[in-house]
Amino acid sequence: MICRTWRGALAAALAWSCLTQAGGRAPDSALAELGGQLYLQMCRQCHGQALQSSGAAAADLRQFPPDDPQRFHESVMQGKNGMPAHDDILTDEDVDALFAYVTATQQAQRQ
Repeated sequence: MICRTWRGALAAALAWSCLTQAGGRAPDSALAELGGQLYLQMCRQCHGQALQSSGAAAADLRQFPPDDPQRFHESVMQGKNGMPAHDDILTDEDVDALFAYVTATQQAQRQ
């Protein structure tokens, strides 16, 4: 519990940094790194190693709009189509970190 609280506090601070940046700049690297760890644990099995779904019903996150964090948050927390809701597992800060990871990975793949 203490670890989760500490991780949540760190993610919240980093999320603020990431979400208040001007459009087009890279997400905060520490926040994206935390999101990468969460992605490996929570998302990779359906959304794939490099955000590319294995062809199942999971969305191809390479195509997710990088300027729509609210839609991402709602999809993760409330579920969408075949994806279950994760509001009982993840915090808002966790989702911010996941979004930072997704957008950072998208940017890296475009370069």
